Amino acid sequence: MPMEIVRLIKKDWKKLNELYRTVSSDLKKDGVCQWDWFYPNRFVIGGDVKRGTVYGIRDSGLII
Repeated sequence: MPMEIVRLIKKDWKKLNELYRTVSSDLKKDGVCQWDWFYPNRFVIGGDVKRGTVYGIRDSGLII
């Protein structure tokens, strides 16, 4: 099964949250203060998921 870009849904929440934490940490290490502990928060991310505006890569059934 090839990798594909897919719209993320509620069941992908855990992986999506991990991604935001990783990116936020990396940005902070590089001196970029774009994201922090407050933004994006679960309400922002949840709203994006509900609106269907969050996409990710699915590889062999897993979000990567």
